[in-house]
Amino acid sequence: GIAQWAFDRGQRAGRSTETLSGASALYVPLRGTRSPLGVLAIRARRPDSLATPEHFHLLEVFCSQAALAME
Repeated sequence: GIAQWAFDRGQRAGRSTETLSGASALYVPLRGTRSPLGVLAIRARRPDSLATPEHFHLLEVFCSQAALAME
């Protein structure tokens, strides 16, 4: 359900976010140039490590590159 929410809205959800923060994973949408391609679910060994802006930015860049490769 959380992955579908992230896919439909094109926003991160789950752990370390304001949306459905009780989840055990962070869900990051893979945005293509024309439409969403999927969602990457991330479960960290140390969940607090996902809470920094630097890590969020790095994940966004990784997901952008993954989506570009998929297209």
